[in-house]
Amino acid sequence: MKNIISILFVVLTAGIFSCSSDDDMTPKNEIEELTLLSEKQIPGTELTLKIYQYDQKLMVGYNRFEILLQKVGVDEDFTNATITFNPMMDMGTMVHACPKEDPVVDINFENAFAGAVNFVMPSGEMGSWTLGVYVEDDDTGDSGEIIIPITVVMPEESRVKSFSMGDNTYFVTMVEPNDPEVGANDFEITIHKRESMMSWPAVEMFQISMEPEMPDMGHGSPNNEDPAHTANGHYVGKVNFTMDGYWKINLELETGEQVEDLSFDVTF
Repeated sequence: MKNIISILFVVLTAGIFSCSSDDDMTPKNEIEELTLLSEKQIPGTELTLKIYQYDQKLMVGYNRFEILLQKVGVDEDFTNATITFNPMMDMGTMVHACPKEDPVVDINFENAFAGAVNFVMPSGEMGSWTLGVYVEDDDTGDSGEIIIPITVVMPEESRVKSFSMGDNTYFVTMVEPNDPEVGANDFEITIHKRESMMSWPAVEMFQISMEPEMPDMGHGSPNNEDPAHTANGHYVGKVNFTMDGYWKINLELETGEQVEDLSFDVTF
């Protein structure tokens, strides 16, 4: 499984959600400009849910969602609710979850709940994904869950890396840059630990140093900022690309006396 994967917890501040430099990863002018994933009635409640995804396809990596709720007989969007994501991979003989960030209201759009899921493997012969969305009406206490079958694809360049340190397995997901360009780019990763097949908490303990390089040209770049932890397992810095082409972003993750090296490929 590690060979297949080797290739996250809502960020509670608007600042972290606005780190992106990509049109698909920053708030649109209207939520309807996003891709509607599903529209369903929540069983056991008087609520209807619309869930939107930022990209046309869900991929192995960090995927952002927006949710709108409406209540029967109420014209405006309903916000007095608690929403929980339950992503699940069914592999036949076993099931497992993945890192996720439960939706929080009024982050990117007024009255919309913003959340994210870090899918760690693609749909396919090994198994299939569903996204459970559990909603509780905080006014009435009514609650229910919808289960959405989804397809998760592997991107051309891996955005998720895993490694073992002691008895623990960690997953590092590159959030930014999603649409790189020449010059300074936001660099952002999340780090989570697989505690069990159902528990993937965020990790805040790593010190990270970063060194981008252009292997084909034999040089790196100046004026980079090492990613530092901000909140909920998100580490944010800056990466400087001096020209377009193929780059490797090399990372050294350190905690105590333990060090792990990994890299992400970026081509633009």
